[in-house]
Amino acid sequence: WQGGYLAVSVQPGGSAVTVAGPKTFTVGPAEAKCQPGTYTVTASLDGYLSQTRTIQIVAGEHHTETFELVIDPAVLVRKLDDARSKLGAGDPAGAEQLAEMVFNQSPGNSDAALIVAEAAFQLGDMNRFVDAGAKAIRGGKQVRVRTMHTHTVLAMWIHPVDVTISESGISVVSNPPDSRCKIPASVGFDLIRNVQVVRDPQHGFVELHIQYASKPHGSILHDLNFVPEGSEIAAAPPGQVFGNAASTIQEPGNAGQILDGILGLITSVKR
Repeated sequence: WQGGYLAVSVQPGGSAVTVAGPKTFTVGPAEAKCQPGTYTVTASLDGYLSQTRTIQIVAGEHHTETFELVIDPAVLVRKLDDARSKLGAGDPAGAEQLAEMVFNQSPGNSDAALIVAEAAFQLGDMNRFVDAGAKAIRGGKQVRVRTMHTHTVLAMWIHPVDVTISESGISVVSNPPDSRCKIPASVGFDLIRNVQVVRDPQHGFVELHIQYASKPHGSILHDLNFVPEGSEIAAAPPGQVFGNAASTIQEPGNAGQILDGILGLITSVKR
């Protein structure tokens, strides 16, 4: 053989390599015979910026080119925008799939971690919710979950709220707004004394119980109690919103798992 040899190594694996010159061909890590001359080598992979180099091959040369492709930020942004749209449209499975693709390409992407976490929560995958949620929060994001806030003083009362978990603590917002509820706008981790999933001793339903102080190092403690979204009050007489001793909360079948997931995320970030 009077020509040279060319081998190309590319990271990540699975990239396509095309070579154009005296002849056009594809090549991999194994050496390919090349006639002497000028060649253009292009490495590409979906989601990454392509790289092109011009090289010279001379007779008798064993030439190796090494590429390390860089993720294309524009592709990641488009995938994340699509994932957010799917999550907002009620397609958590589609949102999670797209966000996971970004997460695999860019493990430090906190936007992808946030979408994965909130989609996993809707899908009931609490282990993934806690893992991705903690990464998102440590990356400066806020993870929001939908629950129901319970009141059991004087009469039972339940209404929907958004609970947002951040690096500093939690915030609770009635959604839709409810002027009767006087829950604090936010509770910092420095005020939270205890978080646990318990069974209400009087009514028997499972709830997330958060105990917090009015001020740092304060001795006066308050309680916040939540059940999963979709729970409802069964009261006597039927349809009565403010209950009595006969009132109970009807829980979804996976209530404990849902609340354990929220507990796991709060405690993992609180540490």
